[in-house]
Amino acid sequence: MKTQGHNIYFDQVSGYYSHQTGARYLNPLESGSRFPELTELHESYHRELAHFNFVDGIGRIFTTIYLIGKKSLKKSHLKSIEVLLETIHINTNYVHELTATYLSFYVFQSHNPKDYASARKQLPRLYSEVLEAGELAFGDIGDNRVPDSIATIVYACAVCSMNLDCRFDQIKFDNISKLSDFISLENPNLRFKSVLKRLTPYWNEDSLLAGINFKEKNLRTLQSVVFEVLRKQFPEFPFFTRHEKPGFIREPVNSLKIDGIAHGYKFMNMISVDPPMQDLVEEKFGTQIEYANLESWEPIDLSIKIKYEDVEFSDLDQIYDQVLSQEGDIYCHVLLPPESNEVTLLCLPYAGPKRKIRVKPFAVTCISQDLISYFTRSPKTSMFFKIDERLSMNIGKQLSNAGNFVFRLLKDTSPKNILNILRKESMDQIVSVIRLNLLGDNFSILLALLSKSGYAILTPITKLGTRILSKEIENNLNIIAYKNDREFFYDFKISPQSLRGLIYTTYVAVNMR
Repeated sequence: MKTQGHNIYFDQVSGYYSHQTGARYLNPLESGSRFPELTELHESYHRELAHFNFVDGIGRIFTTIYLIGKKSLKKSHLKSIEVLLETIHINTNYVHELTATYLSFYVFQSHNPKDYASARKQLPRLYSEVLEAGELAFGDIGDNRVPDSIATIVYACAVCSMNLDCRFDQIKFDNISKLSDFISLENPNLRFKSVLKRLTPYWNEDSLLAGINFKEKNLRTLQSVVFEVLRKQFPEFPFFTRHEKPGFIREPVNSLKIDGIAHGYKFMNMISVDPPMQDLVEEKFGTQIEYANLESWEPIDLSIKIKYEDVEFSDLDQIYDQVLSQEGDIYCHVLLPPESNEVTLLCLPYAGPKRKIRVKPFAVTCISQDLISYFTRSPKTSMFFKIDERLSMNIGKQLSNAGNFVFRLLKDTSPKNILNILRKESMDQIVSVIRLNLLGDNFSILLALLSKSGYAILTPITKLGTRILSKEIENNLNIIAYKNDREFFYDFKISPQSLRGLIYTTYVAVNMR
């Protein structure tokens, strides 16, 4: 775990969890991670733990306040928030790292038993030590006596350590330093270590957990039993559960909003409480893929980082013919400036990794209606249009309906967002999906063709994300999965070379010129 300015984030090899940006998974083509699924699981558990405990809730609240109100906050309050976030960092890192490391290895080993030993050997010392400590308390990874409900047990111990019981209505701007002192005094890390020191796997006769029915299907019932044991064995650590105090995030926010008005902090009206995380696979697992070369606000398309030369719209026909004569394609990122009737195409000619095309990347700007008229009158089957998912797809639909290839690029690559889009789009049309392993088994491309809208959805997806989506694809009659590439290429009328070029120029190569 590290601190970055006012923000807190936990990291494991090639991913991180941040109170500001959530769980992130670094593009393995850049990070060189050998076991990216393990990283993704690790960050997913960081996120889940962070959404179910009081101390991390305070961290998220004050990170948001810091980001939104940095220019308005009094210097004393700014300093107090920085100290608070550092205090949270220092006093919770052990709880987070042991929880995320033990549970991620438990799941990883069950899905990838052949890779488990190698993955464990590559762990840095910190993670090896916390994994060993977790095994002493909960059981060895790979031991078939460790129950499927192990996450419930581990989280119960983390909640006992992190849900510090205090007066929520006393959380005010002038009391931030007292809150820091309170967290330091209670010290979640020391609480957690004290609990684990006395804990052994439930199958040991002297275990504090001996006699508990870990086959109980109702996990809330099971967790209540574990909480009861922890309260009895550790009365010196008073704590609450989220079911006992469901307002443990909302109430501090409300208190700070009222107090903020007294300090003249109008920005506090912008602070809201996120809805609680649902107990769904897509909510709990899977992260967003992050590219080091791209800014947080930029679309996931590495081709936008290339230098483009401006050309006249009237020259497009001539340039297109030049590219065709060299057996190449043109991949165009569509830019739609807000409140403007203009559109800009960032056009990258490409003929494959082994052939250098003699046409430089170029940019074309024109009136959007002129663009639609041109490509409606003369569809270009060797031009491929890419539009960021956050922009309107009106132009994309018109281009695709005229016979052009259009791809909607997802910015939010989390399984949750992908699932929501597939569910929404499949309500009134057939969605045909294919997973293309052009970048290796751990990191693939998902392409979904929309029968009515005409365009396709394109996004990188991880091995874990694919597993999460598979159940929805199986059960949704309007989502059809292609079983082989040949059928897909035939139906979509796109050549394998052109699609590989699209994927390569978008997700793989940035310094092409």
